[in-house]
Order: sequence, then C-alpha cells, then structure tokens
Amino acid sequence: MAKEKQKTKPASKKKKEAYYERIGMEGRKTNRNYKDTLFRFIFSDEKRLLGLYNALNNSNYKSTRGLTINTLENAVYLNMKNDISFVFHFNLYLFEHQSTFCPNMPLRDLQYVSTIMENLVREQDLYSGTLVKIPSPHFVVFYNGKEKKEDRMVLKLSDAFQRHEKEPQLELLVNMININYGKNKELMEACKDLSDYSKYVAKIRSYMDGNGGNIDNLEKDEDNEITESKKRSKKYKMTIEEAVERTIDDCIKEGILADILVKFRAEVKKMSIFEYNAKLHEETLKKEGYEEGREQGELKNLLKQIQKKLAKGKSYEMISDELETDFEVVEQICEVIKNAAPDSTQEELLEILMDKNIKLEE
Repeated sequence: MAKEKQKTKPASKKKKEAYYERIGMEGRKTNRNYKDTLFRFIFSDEKRLLGLYNALNNSNYKSTRGLTINTLENAVYLNMKNDISFVFHFNLYLFEHQSTFCPNMPLRDLQYVSTIMENLVREQDLYSGTLVKIPSPHFVVFYNGKEKKEDRMVLKLSDAFQRHEKEPQLELLVNMININYGKNKELMEACKDLSDYSKYVAKIRSYMDGNGGNIDNLEKDEDNEITESKKRSKKYKMTIEEAVERTIDDCIKEGILADILVKFRAEVKKMSIFEYNAKLHEETLKKEGYEEGREQGELKNLLKQIQKKLAKGKSYEMISDELETDFEVVEQICEVIKNAAPDSTQEELLEILMDKNIKLEE
C-alpha cells in the first residue's frame, strides 16, 4: 500500500508563518483575549483592516495579498504592545485606538516603530555599502474619548522637545482621527466597520447616561460638539453590564457589527466590560494621585510653618492657635521634628509624616 502523501502547506503560507514566528509577532489569527480591545479585535481581521486602509487612503484594493500584520505583543516585548501594525504595498501603518487623549503618542509610536523596524531588517547587513530599503511608516490614532476634540489633529514628536527647533532633525507625525459618533462622516461612510464600532460605543454610553440607547437624535451644535438636540428627562441609568447586553441585542437587530456580535457575543461582552472597568480604574488612580499630591502639598506647607514657629520658641498650643490647626495634628508634626536627626531634610520629615498617615482638617 502506497504511503499517503503528507499534505503540505503552500510555500508562501509556510514562509509567512515562519516570518511571524521569527519576529515574534501576532500573525493572522484574530486574538480573542477578553483583555483585548474591541477595536483591535475587529480590525485584526485582514479583510476588515483592508477596508479601513482603503477608507483612509481613498483606495479600492480587493485582495489582502501582501498585507502582513506585525502587531507587537506583550508576551514578546515586555510592557510594549501597540494596537495594530501592518505592512501593505511598501507602507508600514501603526494604528492606535485611544479612549483618553494622550499627547505622548508620537513618542510611544517612536518606540513601537523602532522595534518593528528592527525586526523587519534583522537579517539585513546595516553596515554594508548597499542601501537597506524599509517600508514608509504612517501613524494613526483613532480617538473616541469623551473629552472634546477636533475631527482631525496632528501630534508632533517635536512638540515634546525641551528645546524648540525650526527644523528638527528627528520628527514623527501622528494623525489623530476623532471616531466618536457624528464625527468624520465621509470616513465613516467609506468604512462600515468603523462606523458600526462608533455606533456601538455611542449606544453603550447612551444606555449608561440614561438615554435608552438612542443615538439617532444626536447632532452637532455650533461648537462642533455632539449634544442632544432636545433635553429630555433622564431615564434609568444602566450599569456597564446591562448597557453592553442591551447594546449587543440592539446592534444585532439593526445590523451593526452583527456578524461579529452573533459569532463572538461572549468575547465582545467581556472585552467591552473590561475596557470600561480598565478605564474607570485608570481614572480612579489619577484622581487618587491628585488627591494624594494635594494633601502632600498641604502637609509640606504646614510643616514649613511649624518649623519656623518652633524655631522662635513657641509652644504647641500657640502654634495650634496661630495656624488654626487641630492640636493633635500640630503635636504629631512637632514630635516628628523634635525626634528626627538634626540634619533631616524637609523631604525626609515629610516622608515620615506621610507614613504616619496624618490627616489634615478638610
């Protein structure tokens, strides 16, 4: 009996998979990790990604042949993960989705593109007399945060330079595109997947704001800001879990990302909730950091005043009265100053006070 011939993958496919393995990147398969973002989940698909590329470039490519996704992954590059990057027709595109405005995107993209380029030319001799060709890089941020932003903005790496130069020798431009519902209508009309994503997010926010998922009555006001055309009484404000569940039901009925939502309903629900909770956690940390910084500043100022008054020989009671500060707080600070080493700096004293968790009066 003749041995059955082992099925082999086409050379081009084997070569492509070897390439992904070599550079340690994502490859073609859609990442279904619930800690992913929905935007990345949608556009990690080559056909959908090509549709977005066509919309951005007013092109009409039909085939994904030659489109190579090379997104950086945390597992390979510690603490470095971009959303989507790919090479197509000698162009390298780096796409980032942002729900919070980040002026540091040019610097982040510089890190990303450096790593990607390093992998692309890994087998090339950069010290030879032959010019090594690389794809032309392009950087795009898709923004859908609640903070009001223009339809399009250009972020420059040179804006971060400590010294301004008219003609900087290193520059990186990032095109930021506002994809909130009602923005960049021509682009949305050219890419249904992007438009659907915009509607999906808007519906979730509408349910959470108590507007029943209705986004049809939104319009741009004179300041180009999306607002409700008519003020209505607030209805029931849903939790993120309720809002996502209702939004998925609505979108399936209305044909918004329907194929994805039907097939990957559970994954999309987890991703949407995770994204919201991650952003909420980030905002909480910022708020806590601000409050901690404010309290630290007030405590430092109080420390300075008490040191001056102690140097004048004033008693704890007098200091408390003059500064109109609780006696126990003044006493604690005075004792720290008294028991500390003579050469202790204010920063060292402040650190001791912070460790004692001294609470100032509101």
